[in-house]
Amino acid sequence: MTNAKVLTLGDAVADFFADNILITEGEKKGQPFVLDQWQRDMLDLAYQVDSDGHRVWREVLIGIPRGQGKSPLTAGLALYELVSGSGTPTVHCAAAAKEQAGVVYGFAYDMAQNGPLRDWVERS
Repeated sequence: MTNAKVLTLGDAVADFFADNILITEGEKKGQPFVLDQWQRDMLDLAYQVDSDGHRVWREVLIGIPRGQGKSPLTAGLALYELVSGSGTPTVHCAAAAKEQAGVVYGFAYDMAQNGPLRDWVERS
């Protein structure tokens, strides 16, 4: 087994959440979106990079039980991908049902409009 340090953008993604996204619902509404440790661990894996800084994983599938915050987490990741890339990226978010896709879109819209991202993200 090797003790090589895994290179990841996970910390940058977690910092983006805390610095740019406010929680939009519940008892923590209006507070920075600080990720739990399990979410940070997941992002460390999903955002691994090679020694040249290129992402290791093109696609990542994560299973999370109901009621654990998949929709706001997904919305935050979509916003991260939207504003952290170069050029004018297109970010797709898919769901099994149109209603669920609307929930994720609603979270992303509220997060973008009610926090530091409001000057960077516009609805089309």
